[in-house]
Amino acid sequence: MSHDQGVSLEELQAVKEGQTFDRKSGKVGPKKIGDLVIGFANADGGRIVVGMEDGGTPSGFRYLPNGTSEIREVLTQWVSPPPKYSIQSKEFTHTNGISDELLIIDVEQSTDVHKNAKDEVYVRIGSQNKLLNFEEREALLSERGKRNFEVGTAEKVSIEDLDLELLENYGAMIGIKEP
Repeated sequence: MSHDQGVSLEELQAVKEGQTFDRKSGKVGPKKIGDLVIGFANADGGRIVVGMEDGGTPSGFRYLPNGTSEIREVLTQWVSPPPKYSIQSKEFTHTNGISDELLIIDVEQSTDVHKNAKDEVYVRIGSQNKLLNFEEREALLSERGKRNFEVGTAEKVSIEDLDLELLENYGAMIGIKEP
């Protein structure tokens, strides 16, 4: 994990949460962070700052001794396929003089469709992570070229719509004797 010296605490506090930026308390569980990473990867990518409250107040992350390793573990075991991301720490000092840190997770936009171990797919829409229903998930898979048109079901089609001669010829080509 590297230390992020390129962005100031004040800049992280000033950024408005939205499509490509979110803040999460250090108390949020690693799987929730994993679901957020899924949403960002399935949308436009973005940055997640862990250890900062929604209003921009830094609460820190250091009091969770295994927090960084737990997040990395979730991102490789909870999220499938694993997304491309980087994690950096940003040190700061609380008003009481205690040193702490924020975790900054930069997530790349992906051409894959990522899901969690519960087979849930999220996408980032505005400042929210949206759980996709079946139709929305299929649309995302098609959009990413991960679902063939031929695999989908054809609605409002009857047997009269089929060319029986063509089907018989195709059947003969692949070795089917009877229609």
